[in-house]
Amino acid sequence: MKSKNTHPNTSGETLIEVITAITTIVMAGIASVSVIIASFNSTTISREYLIAQNLAREAIEGVTNIRDTNWLLYPDKKEACWLVLPQFSGEPHDTCQTKEKVSDTIFYVVARHPVKGNFIFAKNNDELDLETEPNPTTYGMFYDIVTEQYTHGTTENLIWYRMVKFEQVDEAPFADQVKVTVKVQWKGSKDLGTYEVSSILTNYAK
Repeated sequence: MKSKNTHPNTSGETLIEVITAITTIVMAGIASVSVIIASFNSTTISREYLIAQNLAREAIEGVTNIRDTNWLLYPDKKEACWLVLPQFSGEPHDTCQTKEKVSDTIFYVVARHPVKGNFIFAKNNDELDLETEPNPTTYGMFYDIVTEQYTHGTTENLIWYRMVKFEQVDEAPFADQVKVTVKVQWKGSKDLGTYEVSSILTNYAK
């Protein structure tokens, strides 16, 4: 009498289980890598946006600093001299009449004086727009590893660009209030980035 094999043939099922397990592990690995890459990209974009915010706010602070300095330099002419700008070249003039007042038809570059550290301005007739002008070197900024600050001074490997513009608020040009808008653009890890911030500057100390 022949004995029957009561154990089923499981070799086929075992192979399928192994393949399924390997596939699951591979898919889990791919998913993990995708999450890591997405997290890295998100962190990079957040970092770029944070830098843009700080650069814009620094420029707003720079304009405010210039207004406050003018109040101290010209205490008897606060109404006429509150928005005269120190220029990139040359030393500050003794009288505000020889300085240039801001204009709403001109765009500006704001930076710190390399020696004195005060905020200074330069004019530019063209508005910052990386989509139409991909390398506007006048507005370009780079990170100086010596001073640990973003500044102007080179035209190579530029990523960050910053522009300041002034707009009339009062009926009389820049009588007591002016709208200051700072535009920061950058060549980001994925696309061009843009950040803008505005502030109303008031001559309340006149």
